[in-house]
Amino acid sequence: MILEKLIKELRNCKGAVFVDVMNHNDGYWIKAVKEDIIFNMTASFKEGEETGFTFDRRNGVNYFSKDYMSF
Repeated sequence: MILEKLIKELRNCKGAVFVDVMNHNDGYWIKAVKEDIIFNMTASFKEGEETGFTFDRRNGVNYFSKDYMSF
């Protein structure tokens, strides 16, 4: 997702945001602070840049994860 679109989606979502954390064998969804995600994204990427992350809403739950489809 482009940085501006990602930040807009995060700010407009209601409820908790879950971030995926993985190692070689396991995967977990960890509840994260939206403002911390936004801060890290703006510190790491420039305006208009592709972040390589995706934001989805499934069954009323917000998921933030790596975009494996576009990379």
